Amino acid sequence: MGYSPLNNPLKVILDVNLEGMVVVVVVEKDVVILWMFYGIFEVAEAAITANSRTAFGQVRVLDDLITVGPNRSSEALGRAQGLITSADLTVSGIAMNMNFYFTAGKYNGSTLCILGRNPIDENDRELPVVGGTGDFRMARGYSISNTYSYDPVANYGVLEYTVYVAVVEKSGYTAVSMI
Repeated sequence: MGYSPLNNPLKVILDVNLEGMVVVVVVEKDVVILWMFYGIFEVAEAAITANSRTAFGQVRVLDDLITVGPNRSSEALGRAQGLITSADLTVSGIAMNMNFYFTAGKYNGSTLCILGRNPIDENDRELPVVGGTGDFRMARGYSISNTYSYDPVANYGVLEYTVYVAVVEKSGYTAVSMI
């Protein structure tokens, strides 16, 4: 697996008719997010967690760095924040509720929300993109994640997420008063 920086993704603009309303959808491809995990903290566990080979029932929260490159000294782009739960009794699989919060770069101030089952021992793990804010408002799509590197002694790793997402362009909808 190779390293690719977050860059200006290819954009394809489509006209879509949703219940009589024409909106503009922007399809973004090859948005690569490098997530350096080290700030993951256990907040709860089930009665069987300690005796489970998959840590079933363990609940953790995270607030980790998103960077331009795979090195600790790489430029920061934002934070990966969320909740992960060991949710499989037989294999290492976690349920994820994660937000990529961008604090610099092209997507500064925007978020991407990823939610779903992550079979962490597999390669090319597909997770759905279920929403976002800012440049990713009403985002829909998927991500492919892989472990770039992992040091179990230091409990430090780098995960690579390639995101394929369609968003509604800001000019494609109108505010409606709900009084």
